[in-house]
Amino acid sequence: MIRFILRTLLGVPGWLLYFAIMLPLQVIGFPLVAVLAALIQWQSRRWGHVRPGILQFPKVFGVRLFYLWENDEDGVDGDPWSDASDEPKNPDWFEATQNWSVWRKVFVWSAWRNSVGNARRLPFLGMNLRDPKDVVIRVPPNWIDGKPSGVWPDDYWKEYRKLGPYLARYGWRFELRFPWWGLIKREGRNRTLTGRYFWIGWRIAQQDTPNTNIGFAFQPWAKL
Repeated sequence: MIRFILRTLLGVPGWLLYFAIMLPLQVIGFPLVAVLAALIQWQSRRWGHVRPGILQFPKVFGVRLFYLWENDEDGVDGDPWSDASDEPKNPDWFEATQNWSVWRKVFVWSAWRNSVGNARRLPFLGMNLRDPKDVVIRVPPNWIDGKPSGVWPDDYWKEYRKLGPYLARYGWRFELRFPWWGLIKREGRNRTLTGRYFWIGWRIAQQDTPNTNIGFAFQPWAKL
């Protein structure tokens, strides 16, 4: 366990540097997104039943000046659809926010829930994974022998990584996830995946295939 903790400490400098860069951007994002969301609310009166597939903030003289606070995957409102007859990509979010104003949806998604959404597309704030087999996975003693994720049976690893505990490393980047003690039942290899967990770091262990623009997670009290 001591060795596992010491390895975890190696990830702290990278996590702190990430927060030092991201926190000011997130603070700036709150008033900035509030104003931009109001502009989109005004523009939305012209959409009718059709609107841009992936909604982004208005350009300034043809330049995406607010690119960092946009979201190229889900749009600034988390609802990338183009026609009312299309199926929503994020059905849970769509259902929960269908009665919200455009301003509220954009503000909650882009300023609070996915703040600085395109940061993961920058070299340091995000990362690219060439081969998941290069990821090194470590777990505390008496759980599983630490091995590269590619060595474990796929079905067991996909279930195990939902809660952990594990420490993943790819190069100098780290990811840590563990359940809060007392909130998990464990009998041999069988575990009840309920309760809450702590999660910090780049989403390294969540990748099954080579991937790009992998983001950072910080959820100290996450729920399955």
